[in-house]
Amino acid sequence: MTKILLMLGVFWSAGLMAAPLSEAELKQRAEQLGITENIGNLSRSICGYYGFDGNKIAQNVKAMIEMYMLDYEKIDNPTPEQIIQFLNHNKNFMTCGKDNKHYMMVSFEHGRSYDQLFNVLFFDWLLVDDDSLYIDVNVYSFTGPPNGNSPESLMDYLYRVFELTTIPKRKREIKELIEFFEGDLGAKRYRDFTPEQKQLN
Repeated sequence: MTKILLMLGVFWSAGLMAAPLSEAELKQRAEQLGITENIGNLSRSICGYYGFDGNKIAQNVKAMIEMYMLDYEKIDNPTPEQIIQFLNHNKNFMTCGKDNKHYMMVSFEHGRSYDQLFNVLFFDWLLVDDDSLYIDVNVYSFTGPPNGNSPESLMDYLYRVFELTTIPKRKREIKELIEFFEGDLGAKRYRDFTPEQKQLN
């Protein structure tokens, strides 16, 4: 028993068995990090748009982000650079649904919403000349296997989706995204996150 407890202690300290923060702890962490007020309302709105007109998702999501930045950050007509910085700063607190899954992951559960979110909004409309400024895809939420409450990064999630996908075109697109995220954006599995990237632990 002592040996088992010692092993569990090692896993917890390494972040391999991390548990989500309580609501009170999450609020405190958000305050410590200066997370934008009511950011969950924005991410829930973004996820809501995934169920509407597929060709207007990027347009609607961008408009909602701009509206939110005006209301809460007092920034009118934000530049692409400002939007990127805003999303990156609040990234791990932007979840939706009863299981609090990250909004980037949820886009893969609604047809081709992920194409609008990533290929149109993030990597076209928000593409800037500064190569060091881009949407940070090293995000995570506590929605992973085996019980649906383990920490998983976007990359962990994409590998799961890739394995489960049987549609050739979708499988090819997800594979290309994985390669791009890892090769160009430094995307990582949760197990490879630095302590600083584990904001919710």
